[in-house]
Parts: sequence; C-alpha cells; structure tokens
Amino acid sequence: DEIVWLWANKADGSVYINAWKLTAQSGGSLTGSSAKYWPSDGSKLNVYALHGNFKNQITEGTTKWSNLSLTHTVASDQSSDEKKRLSDLLYSQTLSVAPNTVSVQLTFDHVLSKICITLKKADGSGIEDANLNNATVEVSGINTEVTYDATNNRVTNSGTASTITLGQETSGSTTYEAIVPSNMTVNNPHVTITLNDFPETGKTRTFSCTLSSVTFAKGNKYTFTLTLHNEIVVSQPTISEWTKDEAT
Repeated sequence: DEIVWLWANKADGSVYINAWKLTAQSGGSLTGSSAKYWPSDGSKLNVYALHGNFKNQITEGTTKWSNLSLTHTVASDQSSDEKKRLSDLLYSQTLSVAPNTVSVQLTFDHVLSKICITLKKADGSGIEDANLNNATVEVSGINTEVTYDATNNRVTNSGTASTITLGQETSGSTTYEAIVPSNMTVNNPHVTITLNDFPETGKTRTFSCTLSSVTFAKGNKYTFTLTLHNEIVVSQPTISEWTKDEAT
C-alpha cells in the first residue's frame, strides 16, 4: 500500500494535525485509521502532505511539520514498478482551506526528477525490437539519498554516487526510466545497455556510451534517445514537465 503523511496547521500558524498516516486507495482517495475533524472555531487550514521512502522517520501524531527534515532513499534497482513508486518523492500544499463538507483535494508535485532513455536500432544492425524491449539499462553517477527540508520544499543530495538500473516505461516499451535526485549535476553520466538474447537466444551484447552532463531540476523529465549499432548515436536531452498527481 502507498503511504501518504499529512499535516495541517491553522492559518495563524498553530499546529492542528501532526503526522496523520493515510493509505492510498483505488480511485485516488486517501484513508486514515481515525477520522479528523475541522476546527470547531472555524479556522482555515494550511494542509501539507508527503509521499516518500522515509524509513520510519515519522511518528504518527507526534512529528511536526515545522523544521521537518527527512532522508528519502531512491532505489538503485528500479526495474520494477514497485521500486519506481518507492523512489518517488511527492509534495502537496493546499493553503487557507475553509471548513466544508467536501474532501480536500491534494495535488502532488514531484520533488525529484526522472531520466528516460529511449533505445532505437540503426539500419543494418541486426537488432530486433524484441531485443530493445528486453534490455538492461544502467546509468552511473547517481546519488541514492536526499535530505528533504520542509521549510523550503527542497532536497540536498547525500550518500554516495551509485549505478541505477532503469525500468521499462510500460510493458513492451523501448523507453527505460528511473527517478533520480533533483538539484544535482551529474557530469558525463555513463550508460550501459545489455541486449539479452542477441544475436541469438542465450547470448548477450553490451553497448556503452557517455551522456552530456546534466543538471536535474525538480519536476522535470529528461529523455535521451540512443541509436544502437557499432557506434551509438546519442541525442541531447529533451526536457519536459513531469505531470502532477492528485488524491483526495
């Protein structure tokens, strides 16, 4: 189950809800083990929420939003959808919400970045589509830990550089993706692509190349296209916005 932590302060800054643990349900709804009610004095609320891999650093009902600092871990192997979800760090802020009978809608922004690598085959390479959608794609030089600071909704990188294994964007796709820390510059990251069952069943072939240096900004997706043959043709990254997620 996906866990979301929620905090709420009154508009005057006083604490109203400390670290409420919510579980994501199908359809985008969130439920907690106990109900919470609007302030009896009619105060508006500032609502904050986080989803991340925080390793038991939050205590329900105790941990305050003010001065909150957490370590979030990005999985080094993101070949599965579960590990990609675990690696995602999401933040929501809804200010001056007046008491009402309707659920509060939370819009989550991605605090980290995403790197995508699309594999293409060159004419005459002998590579089949099946080889491209059954590959192993790795990128080196990526930190796997960030420290999240709630006071400015930013992260700083910690830990050591590691090699990240990307996962397929969707089943059968030739695009591979991974969530990576934002606010980080990676100098000439190295990519290793292993084609499985190439040129025949049970055989593999490895390609490698160096990408241009890139500075990851939060909420952005960076897509590189790699054309495989004896030499690899690498595109400059296409940068696009990583879309928001919503829950209530």
